[in-house]
Amino acid sequence: AVAAAARDDGFAAGRASMTQEAANRAAESLALIAKQLAASQATSAEIAAETGRGIARVALAMLDAALPGLAAQQSATLVADFAERLRPALAFLPEAHLQVAPNLVEDMRALIGDLAVTLVPDAALAPGDARASWRGGGAEFDLAKRRAAIAEALSAAGLDLQPDNQNG
Repeated sequence: AVAAAARDDGFAAGRASMTQEAANRAAESLALIAKQLAASQATSAEIAAETGRGIARVALAMLDAALPGLAAQQSATLVADFAERLRPALAFLPEAHLQVAPNLVEDMRALIGDLAVTLVPDAALAPGDARASWRGGGAEFDLAKRRAAIAEALSAAGLDLQPDNQNG
């Protein structure tokens, strides 16, 4: 009876030891899985962030490539749209002037129609840019500044586009 009790105690101790060992291994495995998942999440987040920066760089490069052509081909239309948005100020405020590149003056006359504004040629303005002024106010349409504002907005959104920080 003593031998049988010792044997049963030995089996119980062995089962308890095996159960504890299995629980320890399971805990170690779960800890390793958690560590790998955390590393995977961090890597995934960095890949997603770098992909976002890459897309932003491509979008900005496309904008840079498109702006000169757009300005050359559509400059009169761009400036006419600008003038239309300012119609209330330009049409009713005294001494309203719209400064445009010299080669746009005639096209602008045709595009703005009945808008009572003095068109002023300004050789300092790039194609597609314009400056409106009236007594006590004014507005500017500057494609380079728009591009800079877009880059700033992308940067503010966490997409650092500075050349020193680009990795590709």
